[in-house]
Amino acid sequence: MERAVPSTLTGSIASAYVSELETIVNYITNTKGAYAIICAQNFGRYYGNIIEDTTGFEAFWKTIATQFQSNSKVVSIPAHLDRLSMTNAGRSSIQTMNTMTWINSLSTISTMRP
Repeated sequence: MERAVPSTLTGSIASAYVSELETIVNYITNTKGAYAIICAQNFGRYYGNIIEDTTGFEAFWKTIATQFQSNSKVVSIPAHLDRLSMTNAGRSSIQTMNTMTWINSLSTISTMRP
């Protein structure tokens, strides 16, 4: 998480890091025709501290979703291992933007195979 948005959860995206991530994601989705999963859990922590800022967690996922919104084969798992409210905030930010698919179970993944 810190590599993608290094200053604060509500901060700007790290262009150089995310550019490299986009290259990998595009290879997976465009060249291979598969789905790419963005999973930035970091065990519910940001710089070692447990994330308790619901608004910040939502902003982080909105930033990530914006970056990949044009790629329909990018899916996400915005999960916070300790707090359901955080997971829901991440999911809500993605659904509101109508961008990446939210994965809530392994059965969701199995139905997405090309």
